[in-house]
Amino acid sequence: MNLTEKLKTFIGSSKNRLDKEVEKGKYFWIAEKIEGKIVKTPLGEHIEKEVIYDKKYEYSGVKLSKVLEIPINELDSVFKNLSKKIEIEKIAFLDTETTGLAGGSGTFAFLIGVGFFENNYFRLNQFFMPDYSEEPSLLLRLSEMLSGFEFVVTFNGKIYDVPLLNTRYVINKMDSPFQELCNLDLLTVSRRIFKKRLKSVALSNLERQLFYMERENDIPGFMIPAVYFNYLRTSRADDLIPIFFHNQKDILSMVNLLYTIFDVVKNPLGSNLCRGEDYICIAKLYEEKGDFQKSIECYKKAIESENIKEEAYIKLSFLYKKLKMWDEAVSIWIEMAEKNIGTLIALEELSKYFEHIEKNYDKAIKEVERALHILSLKKRLLNQPDDKKLFEFKKRLERLKDKRLKNKGQIFLL
Repeated sequence: MNLTEKLKTFIGSSKNRLDKEVEKGKYFWIAEKIEGKIVKTPLGEHIEKEVIYDKKYEYSGVKLSKVLEIPINELDSVFKNLSKKIEIEKIAFLDTETTGLAGGSGTFAFLIGVGFFENNYFRLNQFFMPDYSEEPSLLLRLSEMLSGFEFVVTFNGKIYDVPLLNTRYVINKMDSPFQELCNLDLLTVSRRIFKKRLKSVALSNLERQLFYMERENDIPGFMIPAVYFNYLRTSRADDLIPIFFHNQKDILSMVNLLYTIFDVVKNPLGSNLCRGEDYICIAKLYEEKGDFQKSIECYKKAIESENIKEEAYIKLSFLYKKLKMWDEAVSIWIEMAEKNIGTLIALEELSKYFEHIEKNYDKAIKEVERALHILSLKKRLLNQPDDKKLFEFKKRLERLKDKRLKNKGQIFLL
């Protein structure tokens, strides 16, 4: 092919593309590439892609429809300060892909995924901004989509996604739909349940640790802004495809994570996902909820794990103390002292119990003297100066001896 023929071919292909732009819209080639459609609004046009997952669809071994089986009130203890009762049909799962990770007024959300259950199907809509000038159009459609929901589930959305989108609405002088939505943030909840066991509660690590899943051929999150900027320069739509898949996977993982959290919180002792450290975190959730029996069961389970045994003993004994279950509390403190687990705490609590509950000053003094013996021995062996705890026990001993003396004087007068 000579130069003249090449020019004719180029001019012909360009003319065909221009004709298609007039016929189908200027972003038709992007919509075709990502298997989406151009959506025109009063504020411009953008691209939308829809994916439908049927009720049998499994992601990382979990059926998405399992979420529909959740007695959603079971999550009340996990998501704090809710002003509305959770209904699964009123929940939208949301995730954004942005032009930067720092946020701020210069950061755009160029791809926004919204997933929700509809007639036992899971529908995932993705809103793509093909150019900065089309942001108002995308935001308008997002508002329309979210108007039918009361809750939005995010992962780090309270810190990042929602504030970023609120900013974009303000800049475009539009009302934000998030003012009316209750944000259920899965990162916050994951920290409350898994923070003791997992070094990281990033979504990718939760996928590995909880779902035993490693994403294949997934674009790393830190590369996504650069890919979008390159698309704006070159109009190459091929490189956008992995970003759409990445966004879909994030949302599907959020659905699984919501079910996993429910499963763990509802039946921690029967869940194969729970480990020792998790039981302490879940016990605290139950304690805050006022379900003390389940809290006690979880603390007892945590005692079986060596690396958190002392903390579990202490928290269990303090819960017994809070509930005025004195026999159980004293039994735990005695066991701790005998097994040398949090010994000083146990002896201090025993001395308080004998002093304030039994009014037995002799027993209270005995426990304080045991603690002072341990502290004095530790001081000699380690050649340490007097510490704060030694001073506190000495002061307690003096006070107890004074109380014993006054008590005996009162008995004598009687």
